[in-house]
Amino acid sequence: MLDRMVPGYTFSVSPYFNNAAPPGYATQTPSRFVGFNPDRAYTFAPVVGGLPAQVTAGAGAPADTVIWLPYMSGWVTWTRAEGRPILTGQMSGCWLARGILNGQPVFLHIGTDNSNPENNNQVKNGLKISRNTHALTVVSAFLPHAAVPGCGAIFAAQTSDNRFLAIGCTPDVKLPTLFTVKKVVEVKPGTLPF
Repeated sequence: MLDRMVPGYTFSVSPYFNNAAPPGYATQTPSRFVGFNPDRAYTFAPVVGGLPAQVTAGAGAPADTVIWLPYMSGWVTWTRAEGRPILTGQMSGCWLARGILNGQPVFLHIGTDNSNPENNNQVKNGLKISRNTHALTVVSAFLPHAAVPGCGAIFAAQTSDNRFLAIGCTPDVKLPTLFTVKKVVEVKPGTLPF
């Protein structure tokens, strides 16, 4: 599915990607980490007659399905990372990472929030504690918004062959669920700076 994300590709997200917390999220361990089970799968329908592709909740054919990883300010959200296409966003200043959480390979959206210092501190403290207790090992990380400056909407992905992508889009002015891909950059993994 992610191979469709090329400049000029227009997609309509209907309903908009679901970032709501799952039931019981505050009691998950380690603290400040939220896993999404079952997966939040979305299917990209093909473009027909020049109309944008519709993105809807629910799994379809593997080539058309992506796992959506929600963003939650002040929390580290995660999903299993076993060679699956994973999409997340919209991105501003959050870091994404691949790691091992309680012995399981995971893809992480680190919900930093510079407009809310308390949430920013909580997510960083949760990361620090999980690393110090050896519940989490961060393998690699990247900062998507730095790779596609000047784009009005930024999504990010892990491909099924474990590459990181930053996807810069232009949102439609009148229809906030419509995006056109402007730029796609494969980002080399680095280290988490905190």
